[in-house]
Amino acid sequence: MPLINTSVSNLIQGVSQQPDAIRFAGQCEEQENALPSIVDGLQKRPGCQHIVTLLNAASLDANSKIHFIERDQDERYVVIIKNKTSSTKSIAAFNLSTGAQATITERYTGVVESFVSSDEIYKKAITFTQKAPVTVLGTESSRLGKLRITGGLNKGNTLYDIFDIATDTDKKRLRFDGDVTLYGSGTGSYQNTVEYTVDNTDNAELILETRNYLTHGVDDSTPTVPVDDLKLFTTGDFTYVLNTKKKVTKDSTTSAPVSSEALVFVKQGDYERKYGLSVTTAGGTTYENWTYSGPSQKKTGGGTFYNTGYESESDFIMQNLFEGTLTGTAPRLVRDANNQTPRYDQPFNLVAISSTGDGLPLLTDPSFSSSLKGNQIGVITGPADFTIQVDDSMAGEGLGVAYKSVPNLADLPSTATHRFKIAVQGDVDASEDDRYVQFLVNGHTPSLADGSVGDGGWFETSGGNVSDRIDAATMPLILKSTSVNAFEINHMPLDKLDAGDALTNPDPSFIGTSIQRVFQFKSRLGFLSGSSVSMSEVKFGGYDGELDLQRYNFYRTSVTSLLDGDPIDATISSDKVTKLRAAISFQDNLILFSDFSQFVLRGGDLLTPKTVSFNQITEYEYDKSVDPIGLGSYIYFPFVRGGFMGIREFTVNANTDNFDANEITAHVPQYIPKTSGGGLVALSGSSAESLMATTDGNDVYVYKYFFKGNEKVLSSWGKFTVSGGGIRGLTFIESELYIVQSISDTNQTHLLKISMGNKQRDPEGYNTNLDRRVVVTLNATLAVPTFTLPYLLKDDEELQVYTKDGLFIQNLETTPNGSETVVTFKNNTVSGGLTGVAESLYAGVKYTMKYTFSKLLFKAQAGQNMTRTDGKMRVRGGTLFFEDTSHFEVKVTPDLRNTSTAEFNASIVQHTIEGDSVLESGRFRFPVFSDPEQTTITVENSSAMPSNFQSAEFESFIHQRSRRYG
Repeated sequence: MPLINTSVSNLIQGVSQQPDAIRFAGQCEEQENALPSIVDGLQKRPGCQHIVTLLNAASLDANSKIHFIERDQDERYVVIIKNKTSSTKSIAAFNLSTGAQATITERYTGVVESFVSSDEIYKKAITFTQKAPVTVLGTESSRLGKLRITGGLNKGNTLYDIFDIATDTDKKRLRFDGDVTLYGSGTGSYQNTVEYTVDNTDNAELILETRNYLTHGVDDSTPTVPVDDLKLFTTGDFTYVLNTKKKVTKDSTTSAPVSSEALVFVKQGDYERKYGLSVTTAGGTTYENWTYSGPSQKKTGGGTFYNTGYESESDFIMQNLFEGTLTGTAPRLVRDANNQTPRYDQPFNLVAISSTGDGLPLLTDPSFSSSLKGNQIGVITGPADFTIQVDDSMAGEGLGVAYKSVPNLADLPSTATHRFKIAVQGDVDASEDDRYVQFLVNGHTPSLADGSVGDGGWFETSGGNVSDRIDAATMPLILKSTSVNAFEINHMPLDKLDAGDALTNPDPSFIGTSIQRVFQFKSRLGFLSGSSVSMSEVKFGGYDGELDLQRYNFYRTSVTSLLDGDPIDATISSDKVTKLRAAISFQDNLILFSDFSQFVLRGGDLLTPKTVSFNQITEYEYDKSVDPIGLGSYIYFPFVRGGFMGIREFTVNANTDNFDANEITAHVPQYIPKTSGGGLVALSGSSAESLMATTDGNDVYVYKYFFKGNEKVLSSWGKFTVSGGGIRGLTFIESELYIVQSISDTNQTHLLKISMGNKQRDPEGYNTNLDRRVVVTLNATLAVPTFTLPYLLKDDEELQVYTKDGLFIQNLETTPNGSETVVTFKNNTVSGGLTGVAESLYAGVKYTMKYTFSKLLFKAQAGQNMTRTDGKMRVRGGTLFFEDTSHFEVKVTPDLRNTSTAEFNASIVQHTIEGDSVLESGRFRFPVFSDPEQTTITVENSSAMPSNFQSAEFESFIHQRSRRYG
């Protein structure tokens, strides 16, 4: 066999770091700036189109946080959070389509601690429970926004003009103008919460002051590192901006106390009964008061009887008990129907020592008081911790008392004082917890005074003096899209605890610790903290239609029963320390990632607090630098392997319901370097193009895959080098890869786009491949023809310019001018014979495609029973098969010898004319004449013209010393 042909059927299998002898055909040693495609073959990657220069004054350092938002097909943005000074941050947003910078305004929430109706400058002044995150002086009229009341008394949409914000020493004061009264601490449900807005410069970054949630971590002396500490999660119009170093705390507000007074009412009126109460102080002194109801009839002096039905009426009984008729100091005397059996009342308005000798009346103790309200309800107030008991002649069924707690809700009256709060003891047999209820008068208005008497009902409420609010200043911020190129950064509007207490309605697990991730699953917003998962009420929480305000609720709405829509708070039980780092929805499950394990959260047909469960499904290491991404029916997540990164492909077996994660970097274990700080900068993918991209901050590593049924037939890795490096973030949106690049040499940050779709071409029918490519217009008729690039060039970058029909323009001279580059021509002569007044050109930075073949080894074909041994192989030459190609070079470099280059340029007779780019399809032969094991064969294309390679063949001489059969 002196001469053989070996075929490489395709060139799209990507890089392999395995030994050459076991690589698949089509795998290569190096693939740079080449994009594999099952449609086009291996092509020079499309160039990066320059959308806009995001920053001119300074480059974006590696500590900056980049996040992409895809609201819909018409609105797509990139958000940048970076260090502004040592103690402040800035946030900016840019439109991905137009490059326009968005306007970001502020809307914050404050809880009123105190209120002054007129301060020293005759302004209404609020003092908040927490510091305001922004300071606005009264002289900054363009920034001062509006205030509205979002909770408590006088809530509504009325807007009030703000005078200044946080100009006091404590940074808690807001002053405004308006005819309204606000209520602070100690006013219970009247306590107000307000929203206040701050306007900012249009189309500019927003400066976040040192008190802002995003600027610092555990304390004000520990600044956050945005790229590591800030995490963003987008759903719909809302992007949640999380500070993973900030501990979530409770606000200083508390709920109204349980009412300290006792309510007394008649449960059952009857004739000739005793209605009495016994009150005992904490010191053991007992006081007694009572009244007797008279007979149903009484005899006149003439011996006839008349009816006295009023004796059993509740208002008559209450009147006699609390405001009994006194003759001097003597109480009312009650007799039976025959005017016999005299009995004395001892009402609460009796302050003298009783002459009956049956016990001291209550008001002989000046620390007690009593009153009768509406002839239906008696109120007794006194020092703390007194006890009160019913003492009647009806086995406790005559009078009712509501004081601190009652056994059953049925023991409470239907007429009571407005906002009276009391505990209702739970039923152990019915598995009911203790709960608290509050009386509200029917048809009440917010201005109805507490203590007003009327008919009404009892409604569940929070316990007494319960810490009932989460501090919104320690919760994730919301970046809300309000219109095209307009955002608003908000505090999360939070529902307060409105039922139970710390025992029956405990705080969510993230209180007192830091939240690590935000996610959304089955209409719930969720947080990861430690080994716990906390999820909001279904549909996030209450919606205030009047204010058009979506609130977030993480507390049960009732403690009488666990509702399906109640928040979920659960902790993973594992034999290892579990710190949850990420969560992603996957095939109707929620997959949770810790540092060393993966878990699945399930909930049956409905996800409820009763049905939620965890199962550990796999044990693979996970690196938290980037979130897992879902592509099709797979999840991809990174892990650290020494100084490099690996990526796993997580899926579930449809037949066995078993989860597994295969490594897709097994054949390139030392290909993707980790960043200097560890991990990756970004990870994104396009299911439409079966592509995934990641970056270490310098280069882009691209993974192309393709499934045929359940079999993966393509698993290809390659690398894109982008001149200048400094890649701070990237994402796929449909078939386009967006890149944020910061070039330190020019102090500029750019937004770039690579169109990665199959058969995606420029309008001319082919791609002009330049990085940072822009379209410029040249007037070639001017005495000094010139055009301007909207960015600066590095010293080592080569600018190339082409006409749209492929003519290469030469003799360029570049001069930096501020943040731009002015391009002129040597001797003011435009090459290529351009003479138009509006010549449209492509201009950009040159880059090189490179593909290095694996070593060409003499391998036995699969299935043969004859194995070749001990032979020598010499490659005579090779053939490249290509399509729609304009230019490339094949470089052959034997060890210790010079490189020989074979160059291809498309040239079709009678079709090559000046100003017309030619593409050719066919084959190209090139010589090798070398030992393949000591030779490197590389295909390069450093021009802007396209090249598409389908396959290759090599012709080799083989000399064998022996053959083995059988």
